[in-house]
Amino acid sequence: MTAASALRRLRASPLARYEPGPPHRAFLESDARFRLLRAPSQSGKTLAAAYETVCRCLGVHPYQDVPPAPIEARVVCHSFKQSVVVQAKVFDMIPSGVLVPDCTFHPTRGFKHSTVTFINGSRVVFVTSEQARLALASATLDLCWMDEVPPPEMYAESVSRLVQTGGCLYMTLTPIGRPVDWLREVVEDGVISETHFALSTKSCPWMTQEQVDEAIAVCLPSQRPQVIYGDWDGVTPDRYFAAFDDDMVSDELPDRELQIGLGIDHGEDVGREVALLCAFERDPKRPRVWFLDEYVSAGKTGIEADALGIVAMLERAGVGPEAVDEARGDTNSAGKSQAGYAINTLLTESIATLSGYPEHSPPFRIKPARKGPGSVVYTSRLLHAAMVKGDMRIHPRCSNLVESFRHWRGPGGDQKNKDLSHALDAARYIGRSFLDTRAGGIQSLRVR
Repeated sequence: MTAASALRRLRASPLARYEPGPPHRAFLESDARFRLLRAPSQSGKTLAAAYETVCRCLGVHPYQDVPPAPIEARVVCHSFKQSVVVQAKVFDMIPSGVLVPDCTFHPTRGFKHSTVTFINGSRVVFVTSEQARLALASATLDLCWMDEVPPPEMYAESVSRLVQTGGCLYMTLTPIGRPVDWLREVVEDGVISETHFALSTKSCPWMTQEQVDEAIAVCLPSQRPQVIYGDWDGVTPDRYFAAFDDDMVSDELPDRELQIGLGIDHGEDVGREVALLCAFERDPKRPRVWFLDEYVSAGKTGIEADALGIVAMLERAGVGPEAVDEARGDTNSAGKSQAGYAINTLLTESIATLSGYPEHSPPFRIKPARKGPGSVVYTSRLLHAAMVKGDMRIHPRCSNLVESFRHWRGPGGDQKNKDLSHALDAARYIGRSFLDTRAGGIQSLRVR
C-alpha cells in the first residue's frame, strides 16, 4: 500500500471521524519518544492512544511525521479483562480492509491470539502485566503502549526493547490503585513528556456540564483528586462514604417484586461475622438496593450458630430461604473452615439442614465473593454511586451497617476503623452482584 492510498483510506475510516479534545490533540501532536497522558477516568485517554497506535501501524499520521510501516508494537494492560476493553477501542479505530483475512475480533474475547496483524506487515500484540515479562524478554519493538501504571521494572524493560529501533513509548493512566512515586520522579526529571488535564467540558467537549457534575458527585471524595482531576495523589477523608445521609435510613419497603440477596463476611471474634439481607431492583440503567436486616455475631461463633442467626434474620423479614436469588460470602474463612471444606459450603449445608432441606439440595448456595486487586475501591464506588443517585435505602434494623457508613474512613487505619469494615464487606460482596452494570451479553464475531 502506497502512502497516498493509505492516506485516502485514512480519510474514509473511523480515524477520520475521531475528534480529539484539546489535551488529547496535544498528546497526539507531541513528537517526544516517551509520553504520558495522565487524565481522569472515562475521559478519552485510551481512545486517543488507540488512535495513535492505529495511525502508526498504517504509517500515516495526520498530526506528525511517523516512520513508515510495518512496525512491531506491544500493548501492556493490567489484566485480560482490561485488555479486551482496550482491544475493542483499537478495533473501533481500524479502517476496513487493512487487516489480514484471519485477524478477527470478538467483543468478549478480543482479537484472535490477542494479536492485530495488518496487511502491510504491522503487528500489535496485547499482553497483560504478568505476560509482559516474557513477551518483552527477547522482543525488539517500534512501539510500546502501557495502559495504566506499570511496575518500574516493566517500564525499564520496555524502554530497553526500543533502543535498537529508536521506537516510542507512551502511557495512558489515571494515577490510582498502584504506586506512582517512581513515575512521578521520571516525569519531573524530564525523561517523559507529560500531557495532563482534568475532567471538564473544555477538555472533553463531547460531555455536557450535567455529565461532568454527575461524575464528580458519584465519585468517592477520597478519589476525586485522581479520578476527576488526574492528580498524582488522593486525599484522606474524614468519612469515606461522604454521600451517606441519615435520610437513607427508612423502614419503608418497596411494594413490588424484587430480587433477594445475602452478603456475608466471615470472622471468629465478636461482631466479625456479618450477614446482610437485601432486596434489589436489577435495572441496567438504574439498579436500586434496600438493606433489610443484618445478623452480627454476638461472640466467637461457629458455623452452626452463624447459620441459625442467618435463618432467624430471614424469618424476621418473612423471607423463606428458597426466595434468596443470590448469596455471596467472603473467600477468607477467618479460621472457621474445617478439614479443607470451604466455609461457604459448610454454611450453605448448615442453613439447608435448619430450613428442612437435604444438605446436598440447599435452597440456595453461597457463592464466593468476587475479589481481586482494586475490588474494595471499585465496589465501594458502586455503593457510593447508589447513595448519590438516591438508589439506596437502609432499614433501621441494620444498625451496624449504618454505623459503618457513618464513620468508616477507608481501608486500613486503626482497629476501630477496621472493625467497621465487616458490615461494609458484606454489603460490597452482594452489592457488586446487583449494582455492577458492566455486563456484556452474547455478541457476534466481528471481522475487519
